[in-house]
Amino acid sequence: MPRERLPWSGSSVADARRLMGQDLRGSRVPAHVVEDALLVLSEMMSNALRHAHPLGDRVEVAWELVGPDVRISVADGGGSAVPALGSPTHGSQTGRGLRIIGELSRDWGVTTASGRQTVWALVHVSGEHPPG
Repeated sequence: MPRERLPWSGSSVADARRLMGQDLRGSRVPAHVVEDALLVLSEMMSNALRHAHPLGDRVEVAWELVGPDVRISVADGGGSAVPALGSPTHGSQTGRGLRIIGELSRDWGVTTASGRQTVWALVHVSGEHPPG
């Protein structure tokens, strides 16, 4: 499983996308699945950087092919609340990330242990998109 510890910085989102995209394409994952997985990763990392604390001065990203899915995870030092679906208003600029993750993933969740919070998602490799 590729695992990267990247700086706690917005520029790490692009770095993580590049690394995971190269790996998934090299594993012959269909292009539409790679694009969905990259969007899920972007949302997960953006949420971590906005709402959580770093692990030291880093954020950890990992991905692997598990059966029919790409399992993506982003670990951080946790925040003031566990990630949960919100109800954004029509004009709000935030609050849609977990809904996007939920739409593009077969399943997602959060685990916490010893000052570490990991948000994970399963993006289905075969088929267009998982049923909502």
